[in-house]
Amino acid sequence: MTRRFPHLTAILPFILLLALNVGMNYSIAPLAWPDEALFSSPAIALAEHGRFRTAVLDGLIPGMDRATLWNSPLFMILLSGVYALTGESQFVARSLSFGLACLALYIFRRIIALLDTARHVRVLALLAICFDLTFLRAANTARMDMLSMCWYLGAFFFLIRAHLKQYGDGPDIIHASGMESKSESDVMQLSSPVSQSSSHTTARSASFWIWNYFWTGICVGGAAISHPIAILLAPIVFIFIIPRWRGFLMFGIGAIIPVMGWLVYIIRYPGLFALQFGLQLLRKKDIFSLLGGDTGGVFVVFSAQYGGKAYTMIPVLLVFLAVIAGGAYIIITRIRNIPMGRWQSLLTLRLYFAMLAVFILLFLNSEAWYPLYAGPTLLLLAVNMYHLHASARSPVQSRWPLHALGVLFLATFLIFTIRENFVYRTPDAAEDFQQKVLLNARECRSVYLRVRPDPYFRLRNIYPDMEVLEFVPGKLQNDNQATGLLPDLINAMVRKFEPALYPLDYPEFLRTRYREIDCFLLDKNYGWEPVLNEYLQSNRSKFRQIQIPARSPLENATLWRRISP
Repeated sequence: MTRRFPHLTAILPFILLLALNVGMNYSIAPLAWPDEALFSSPAIALAEHGRFRTAVLDGLIPGMDRATLWNSPLFMILLSGVYALTGESQFVARSLSFGLACLALYIFRRIIALLDTARHVRVLALLAICFDLTFLRAANTARMDMLSMCWYLGAFFFLIRAHLKQYGDGPDIIHASGMESKSESDVMQLSSPVSQSSSHTTARSASFWIWNYFWTGICVGGAAISHPIAILLAPIVFIFIIPRWRGFLMFGIGAIIPVMGWLVYIIRYPGLFALQFGLQLLRKKDIFSLLGGDTGGVFVVFSAQYGGKAYTMIPVLLVFLAVIAGGAYIIITRIRNIPMGRWQSLLTLRLYFAMLAVFILLFLNSEAWYPLYAGPTLLLLAVNMYHLHASARSPVQSRWPLHALGVLFLATFLIFTIRENFVYRTPDAAEDFQQKVLLNARECRSVYLRVRPDPYFRLRNIYPDMEVLEFVPGKLQNDNQATGLLPDLINAMVRKFEPALYPLDYPEFLRTRYREIDCFLLDKNYGWEPVLNEYLQSNRSKFRQIQIPARSPLENATLWRRISP
């Protein structure tokens, strides 16, 4: 088996390590998250009734009782297939994400093998990713992030493989197997496109690297129907394919194939797609808020994913920026003696600019889930840099980034695990909170949730007849006053294809739904939903407010239970 499946057997120890690390923080990294209910609800509806609807948002966003178009569908469809066998369960849903994380590890290992690095380098890189808190969290969340990561890494794999087939090893691939001792002229000669061996290889494998661009397109298309973050792959593809314009044609053909099924579904509900998915895009209007806002700005959002405290946030930013700066220094020292016409063959150069584009896009996006892609991308660059150095006397110049990232990920993981499990005892606090919610919500026929840990799965299991609703994700609300090209396009499509929903008085639409709900379990963030806050405050006499205390570091919640007439 070892000989037949070398990459699979090589990652088995790391899969066990990943399982151990996820298991240590299963209930807290993350806490039961509202997004998990949002993805589980359409999955179980499709599995049990054959209808792709989102029951937890029924009546809160128009059309949710008819179609699920508010996000890319592939993860929900995969989860529905699993639910058809097992039934709805948070453990099952998270297990699917863990299985996808194992696949991502396999692809990551294949990419490292393409770079032909030494065995100890592969071990260091895989160890580092197994301690990356953002990777561990995505592996333990019933969301589409790990599925998208598989497509993301798959695209990298085919792009790098196409590059190596197209240019050979390139003048920047200097390995520990003996080439380190060669002079720069020797390396240039070995990688020269006019050498007989290189010319023969290039001619023989021309169709091979073109087909790699086709498979890159398949991965990008798969990413697009998994997660809107697939936009990250646009600059990466451009950086790797240029100047081989023929590659863009094969890439485009591959990319459209996975998207075709979703397009057919969208064509059935164009107005609802404009309304639901369009609102997802509109809520990104504060995406470039560097400081402040509900999230604290991109500096806080990005760095907080590695432990959430200043003593971890600051080192994370410093190490990431140092690796980026170190990569720039190594590239500058490497290309000084390389003719400009040969720069396109530098794999490190393409990897660096791809990483830089990804890092900038991630850093400027205030979504807490997106820093997941930073760690693996930086690790790929660090692996490629490991055996590169400006001179034989100073290998540390290119080897320290991988070591620094490994130490950073290990340190932040240990700090988080020790603090949450042994200092704050967060797992016990989360379990205690959920038990109090179950006790106080037992008389509710329907309940609206905006709290973490989210009790959706517990309520569905204990009270199967209870209608469980979730708060509108990411303040996803229809602003009738919004102006601009996108709001105008959304309104035009809704007016044409869903005339019954246009014009929509969205606040009154929500108030109508609120009148039908028995209970509201809410955290302190009343400013997130001004219509709900106004409704509750104006109807205080109709509700009994029950405080649900939570132990630190969790926050208290309030159960607004409607008084029976």
